[in-house]
Amino acid sequence: MDLSDYKGEKFLTLQDGFATTSGFYEAFQLAGFKPNVVMKVGDIFSLMKMVSGELGRSLLPGRVKALMGNVIEFTPLLPKYQVIQRIGLLHLKANEFTPNILALAAEARMLRRNNL
Repeated sequence: MDLSDYKGEKFLTLQDGFATTSGFYEAFQLAGFKPNVVMKVGDIFSLMKMVSGELGRSLLPGRVKALMGNVIEFTPLLPKYQVIQRIGLLHLKANEFTPNILALAAEARMLRRNNL
């Protein structure tokens, strides 16, 4: 979809500080306009519920489609508006050999290799 076609729409987003929020504003900057944000919420589940209730539109990362893809219509942005999020893993050094941390780190490395 061409984001510039939605200039007059109402938008919902997460509160400032989330990676999704910074990507949201970055995409609109690329589209050349400031979105009409009518509400900011504190979690992605509330945001998706509000979008499904037709309170406004939003830009969501594709990875959340599995959560509510049957309730919300996900339309990909044109490539010129797509934003890449970088996610880091931080943990205490004392926990670096914890099985769950090791598994999560291995999965992150595998995803990175597959997406480069």
